[in-house]
Amino acid sequence: MRKRSGGRWLRGLVTAVFYVALPVLLITTNVRFAFSEERVYKYSIDFYDVPSVTHIPRPDLIAATEDIRAYFDNSADYLRTKVHDQSGTVVPLFSSKEVLHMHDVKALVRRVYALGTAALAALAAYVAGVYLWGREEALTALARRVLKATAGTVAAVAVFGVLAAAGGFDALFTRFHELSFGNNFWQLDPARDHLVQMFPQDFWLASTMLIAGMTVLECALLGGVALLYLRHHSGADAAPVISADDIYAAAHDDGQGAGDDEALSGAM
Repeated sequence: MRKRSGGRWLRGLVTAVFYVALPVLLITTNVRFAFSEERVYKYSIDFYDVPSVTHIPRPDLIAATEDIRAYFDNSADYLRTKVHDQSGTVVPLFSSKEVLHMHDVKALVRRVYALGTAALAALAAYVAGVYLWGREEALTALARRVLKATAGTVAAVAVFGVLAAAGGFDALFTRFHELSFGNNFWQLDPARDHLVQMFPQDFWLASTMLIAGMTVLECALLGGVALLYLRHHSGADAAPVISADDIYAAAHDDGQGAGDDEALSGAM
């Protein structure tokens, strides 16, 4: 009894890990895309007219975004990038406070990347251990779990979208920084700090919506594949249904077989 209850507890825990790991993998993968995609950075520079706001030439700003993208993947502790000011003098783009904040941002981004890698490993181990190697459950059970996980993820994204649309994004954005950073380096001044001039809060709202939209599309794709698989294999794992005609036919065959045996015995 204890072994059976312990096995159920372990199976429930592993299943819960699957339900968490799938959306985590999708979201962290999309975050990685957003932080690595050149077009996302160029969108901010052009859409928010950053050259006019900062009085820094656009080529210098684009080069700075390339430094930022590289910074998240290299081993440098601090971001050092320089631009030309209005007089043509080469100067550092970011203040010491901004550089320190970027150091914290890089550490956070690396943790997000690591979380995505862990989620991928957990999903691979789950699928391999339960379905491919262990063969403890049929693939239809995996499809059902994918369907549930993607549906739950879409619901969570929808709730977040409603809150953001209702004007709650500013509060969520502030709360996120308060929980993620143990200092006030993130509290920058849009009037003079180039980091928030290049990437204003509206940009982060747009980026968040991009990540949410990509996540919903991926969930729709995975959920659609799972649903098609379930429809195609709807009866593969079901127990055979025995009708009344089957029971009658089986009984008739048994009766006929018994009569044949008696006839054979009389002949002998």
